[in-house]
Order: sequence, then structure tokens, then C-alpha cells
Amino acid sequence: MHKMDIQFSKLPIKIGSLLIVLVLLLLAIGVTIFMQSEPDIKKPVTSETPQPPVLQNLPEEITPEGVQELISSNTPYLLVNAGDYNPQSNLSPGLTRLIYYTTIPSIRSAKNLVRQDRQSNPTDSSDAIKQNSQRLIGTPVEWQRLGLIFSTNPITTQPQKITAIQLSESIKDAVDLQIIDLRPVIPGQTEVTPFPQALRWMPHEVLTNLPKLSKEKWTVLVGLSGEDEQPIAFELFQKGYVLTTVLEGGYPAWVSAIDR
Repeated sequence: MHKMDIQFSKLPIKIGSLLIVLVLLLLAIGVTIFMQSEPDIKKPVTSETPQPPVLQNLPEEITPEGVQELISSNTPYLLVNAGDYNPQSNLSPGLTRLIYYTTIPSIRSAKNLVRQDRQSNPTDSSDAIKQNSQRLIGTPVEWQRLGLIFSTNPITTQPQKITAIQLSESIKDAVDLQIIDLRPVIPGQTEVTPFPQALRWMPHEVLTNLPKLSKEKWTVLVGLSGEDEQPIAFELFQKGYVLTTVLEGGYPAWVSAIDR
């Protein structure tokens, strides 16, 4: 009986210890829940104003391979068709480099836009990038072969017409042309074509001389009207000579052009 009393006398001590442990455990759980439920305090994010790019004195021209390098280096750029450019649009490229191109043999409009940009006085830092604008060299066939992406396909769906002024600009700017002079030959007269390195063929000789033509170069058909040459131009186009153009107004337009 005495032994039993001793064991019962120790029982309250054990229960007290268990209660203390239980209270401590509940406190620990409560603190953990409170810490997890406390909202995260984030440091305020400060927006950094992008710095304008340093003018790099880049060349006025860029190759298609150069554009590919811009893509690889994640350098922002924008391809702009100089023929469709509206000077009233007030294009502000931000930090994007402007690269102008043309879809006709004459490159003059793209050259002029590049020089205009580089001679301009930027109104703010975001316009400073205009002074790094460039002209894309090459032809639409080359650009397509290298996989350059344009907002509008630079290769048209049919032969284009070019003016006498545009043909004159192409010759003066040393664009690699294939000019086919289709004017009839007058018997007994020796006539020298006014176009440099022109091919003096009759209309029926064009398709038989296709191996002498390159699909990589601009082809310009010159006749007496600018209309009679259209069927030949369409045939060339359908055979893959997509850089075929026709002189609008024919040879008479060339003769009467004052500014050429």
C-alpha cells in the first residue's frame, strides 16, 4: 500500500510536465502560423530610364548578313520601305535602329532618308537613334534567300514599272542592272544604245537568251511604249525572274526626262 501511494504521488508531476510540453508545442505552432501569415514586405521597384544608345558612327549601308548579326545579338531594328515612307508620320523609333530598303532598282530614296536622319537634330534622346539609321544593300531575292523578315514581302506579285528618273538614278548609283533594249533595229542604221552595257535584243530573242540573264539582278525592259513590253515581262516573271521591271513610257519617256 505504501508503494502504491508513492506512484500516485508522482502522477501529478508527470501530468504537469506533459502540460508544460503541450503548452510550449502550441506556442511554437502559433508562432509558426503567425510568421507564415505575415505579408511579404517587398522593396519598392525603381524604374530605370533606358539610356539612349551611344552613336557609333556606323556606315550608311548594312549588308543582309549584318542584319542577321543584329538578330543574333538581339539588337532592336526596324526595316522600313523607303518607297512607302511618309515624312508626315513623325516616326520615332525609340531605341530601335532604322534600316531603309527599296523594292525597285533605284536606291536613291533609301539613301536620302539615311542622310536626312543623320543630319537631323534629335528633339529628344529617343530620336538620337535615327542618326544610326542605315540602308540595306542587296536585292529582295537575296534578302529572301537569307531569311530576313519584312512586314510586307519585298518581292512583288508582278513586274513593276519604273520611271525614267528612277532608271537614271539606278545607273548613276551603279546598281547592277540588266537592261534589255527592245527597240526595233532600223535596217541600214547603226544605232548605239544610250544605256550602259545594255543587251540589244529583239522581243522574240529574250526567252531564247535566258541563260545569259541572272535571277539575282534587276532586269529593265526598254521599248517604245512601256506597254508592248509587258507580256515579255510577265513571262520572265513567271520563269523566276522576279526582279523584272519595265521602263514606264518606254524610250520616249527616257528622252524627254529633263532631270536624268
